[in-house]
Amino acid sequence: MTELKRNIHCKYLCARKWLFLLLWLFLADFSFAQNNKIDSLSKEIKTHKKHDAIWVELHVELANQYLNIFPDSLEPLAERGLVVAKKIADVNGMAECMKLLSIANYYKGQLEKAIAYNKLALIIYQQTNNKKGQGFIYNSLAIIFHQQSKYNEAIEYYKKSLWFRQEISDINGVSACYNNIGNSLYNQRKYTEAFIYMMKGLKLREDLQDKDLIANSLNNIAGVYSAIGNYKEALEYLHRAIAIYKSNNNILGLVEAYYNIGLLYFYLKNYEQATYYQNNGYQLALTTGYKFDESLCILALADIFSKQKKYEKALDYYVMAKKRGENLYGLEQEAEINIGIGSVYVNTGKTQLGIEYLLKGYQIARDFNFLIPIPDATSSLVKAYLSLNDFKNAFKYRELNSIYNDSNYNKETNKKIAENQFNYELDKKQSKIELLEKDKSIKEEETTRQKYITIGLLSFLIISVFIIVRVINNVKKEKETKELILKQKFEIEEQSTKLSQMNQLKDKTFSILSHDLRSPIGALVQILEMLDDNSISMEEFSGLKKKLDLQLTYLNRFLENILLWCKSHMEEDFTAQIKKINLSEIVNQNYELLHESAIQKQIEMQNHLDSNTFIMADFDQIDLVLRNLLSNAIKFTNNKGKVDVSAVENENEIIVSIKDNGIGMDSEIAKNLFDNQERKSSIGTIGEKGTGLGLLICKEFINKHGGRIWAESEPKKGSTFYFSLPKV
Repeated sequence: MTELKRNIHCKYLCARKWLFLLLWLFLADFSFAQNNKIDSLSKEIKTHKKHDAIWVELHVELANQYLNIFPDSLEPLAERGLVVAKKIADVNGMAECMKLLSIANYYKGQLEKAIAYNKLALIIYQQTNNKKGQGFIYNSLAIIFHQQSKYNEAIEYYKKSLWFRQEISDINGVSACYNNIGNSLYNQRKYTEAFIYMMKGLKLREDLQDKDLIANSLNNIAGVYSAIGNYKEALEYLHRAIAIYKSNNNILGLVEAYYNIGLLYFYLKNYEQATYYQNNGYQLALTTGYKFDESLCILALADIFSKQKKYEKALDYYVMAKKRGENLYGLEQEAEINIGIGSVYVNTGKTQLGIEYLLKGYQIARDFNFLIPIPDATSSLVKAYLSLNDFKNAFKYRELNSIYNDSNYNKETNKKIAENQFNYELDKKQSKIELLEKDKSIKEEETTRQKYITIGLLSFLIISVFIIVRVINNVKKEKETKELILKQKFEIEEQSTKLSQMNQLKDKTFSILSHDLRSPIGALVQILEMLDDNSISMEEFSGLKKKLDLQLTYLNRFLENILLWCKSHMEEDFTAQIKKINLSEIVNQNYELLHESAIQKQIEMQNHLDSNTFIMADFDQIDLVLRNLLSNAIKFTNNKGKVDVSAVENENEIIVSIKDNGIGMDSEIAKNLFDNQERKSSIGTIGEKGTGLGLLICKEFINKHGGRIWAESEPKKGSTFYFSLPKV
């Protein structure tokens, strides 16, 4: 499926088409074409000389039979049918041919033409109140929006399609909509919701016993498991899908499944299996005319050969992929190919030529915000510049490599967290279902008891008093039992919530440690490596020593602060150490710590606080608050920007402001910035990453001091963060 290919291996975040193509199966009311059916239709067209509605219908039916075998035959058949349908005013035939032409243009990557043909067909279906046709067109348009990464619009159109298909009890269509909604939710990283929709689609397809569509659902579910890092389950589902495609001779599905499983084995570094499956996919695509899939298999093979250091073969395949994918690839594939070719040239001694390709690929990836292949590009650029004794550029790209590698490391950490969260949410939903079923069972038992009691009262009036006493006792016991069950349920949910919070604290703590420790330690290791292999002299090392000293000072302070924050969460009796401190001195100390970050972006930092500005606060906590807010200001301020710190006093408090002229944010986002406990970090103006926890820590510590914290901002005009503290 499209999404599976985006997540099995980081180098293949490409917009794919095969999910869309499988769903064209709902064009007609018959199943997959067989060769004898194609022969039969071809003979009928030859013998049917009259150009009438039957002639048009035969062309439409033949085109549908060719859909999954010879897709290049779609366009000429549909064009011939459309010409005749227009001449004889066959509106239904016109709409069917337009649908086929939208598919043909989608095959060629001409999405605007595909949209245009779909909209023309939709007008006809609306005029003729054809609900089946409208359901199909809304689904087709939604798939194109999905292809363009407009997932909210895609879901909206899928739901329109779902309504029409439910109206006419089109179970095939309903299952497709469930599947497609799941895919769009998947791309929004809503894995649990996506999984539920996909399972709904799979259940309907199993009821229909449509093996090819079952295989399609298995591929999609494999994508969810791949996204959350459960590769064992992903492989299981893919092998099941391949077995079905083979038994049904579904070439298109088989090509895509081979490609997917090849990428998964590549990610697992099993290059032998990866090569085997990509070769199979390539050969099938080559013989059946699936040009886009053919070019992607070639690109995947090029990467495999490059990893195996078969550079000559890798270069041949990169060049072949570039040629075969011409007019089909997007910017992502263009970036990947240039980086791949550049790396091969660097590794084979053609350094200058390699740098040209690498810089081109790096520039495309960075401008397109396609961050995944950048670590490979920067790593190769470091190697290239070191071989040319260009230490300035080597150090520059080594620092960028550290930043982007750190970003990818955090993605892997977040993937593990996503898997735990996915399992937790799924278990929680299952527990709710089981509880509802238990309540239902209790209610049914109550109904049965009441029935017997009524019969007993009518039949045995003599022992009515005895029965009433028993009923009262039973009701009392059942009430006590239900209260006990509800109490246990509440305790379990409370424990589950606390456990989830502790797990989130643990995951966030490790995420912070991995992010903030890796960068300074990585910089130190890089410089020492360059010193060891004589890439820099002792004099150059001395020039970097001040920067390293600052990094280590920051590292020491960071460890103290993170331990302080963890301690405040884990110890219920933890109290702040309130004393009189000089606020201006804390600002100056943090300016010095963040000096290198500001210099890198040429940001001017000014402290407007009076040197005698004193507050009553815990030094370590306020130090951490200021550092977080100043770091954020630098992070979201463009080159040659400005960051100012100032304060105003009133009767009881001092209000401190940290102002920047950076990229800013929507006022609604600023208003709710400190309310959402599940915030995710945003990327800075030069790709800086964070943990998403800094503002939460600031809010906690300011609240402990009885103060307030808030933000004001406008897009492209900068932001100002305020917090208040008690005055001495």
